[in-house]
Amino acid sequence: MNADKTQMPEFSAERAVEIALERLTASDLVHAMLKRRGVDKITIRPVEIKNRRMVQISTFDGRKTDVQNYLPVDLKSALQGVLSAPFRSLFVSTSTEETQIQFSKKGRPMIATKKRNAEVVPNLKHDRTIQRPLPEGTPDSFLQKIGMMTADGRIKADRQ
Repeated sequence: MNADKTQMPEFSAERAVEIALERLTASDLVHAMLKRRGVDKITIRPVEIKNRRMVQISTFDGRKTDVQNYLPVDLKSALQGVLSAPFRSLFVSTSTEETQIQFSKKGRPMIATKKRNAEVVPNLKHDRTIQRPLPEGTPDSFLQKIGMMTADGRIKADRQ
């Protein structure tokens, strides 16, 4: 094992959730991803909205994404709700370390922490462009003929 990567001793599931909550509410949070059994995926990241630092929680259930933004004072209660349901794995990245928590099939948590060599600064940009396989704004005659794209190069809403 590398010198900069440490395996934490075995913990109970409750202690693993406490550790997760500590890391997720850290002021230097960069990014986090939580996966539940099935298709649920939750992404947590800091954002800046109207010159106020908030934390964005995006929940993807396999069909749609639900996004909510929280002030730091409201974050802990929101995260307790997220962490109350059993999850398969959690990856939390802060500016100085990365923590990974995984649960075995029997429900035992495995926790690993890795220190970073250099400090990372989070991207606080709120509005990001969505990467799509077909770029919008560029008309394509074939896609227009088959009815997927409008004349101005936008993909029709019912075809996305």
